[in-house]
Amino acid sequence: MLLKVYDARPFVPPITRCDVTEELENGIVREIIFDNMPLKERIILYPKEKIEFIRVGFGEEMGTIWNVIFEQRGELFMQFLFELEIANLTQQELNEYKERRATGYLRAVQATIDHLRELTGKNRH
Repeated sequence: MLLKVYDARPFVPPITRCDVTEELENGIVREIIFDNMPLKERIILYPKEKIEFIRVGFGEEMGTIWNVIFEQRGELFMQFLFELEIANLTQQELNEYKERRATGYLRAVQATIDHLRELTGKNRH
């Protein structure tokens, strides 16, 4: 998952740019382009537990994404949690945003899973 932190493009196809701008004791700060939207993220690493992607500074879409890693019955699993919002939308724009983002983030989650399986040689579906 550290690969995803430093360069998310192979894991999340809607990310077309991913530049680390600052190294922190427990993570990084990076600027990305997600679905043509410039965003800045502070990423906090919790080794062997989770990665927290916090949208900071600038960008239309603010909030947090978590990639949580856990073990169950001897198998490793990853849970993806999202708490994102965009301000100043009409109800119709909000509904369109939610549908577009739900589809986009589900594709990103599947791409992450596929890339991790490829990296580990486990091509189960």
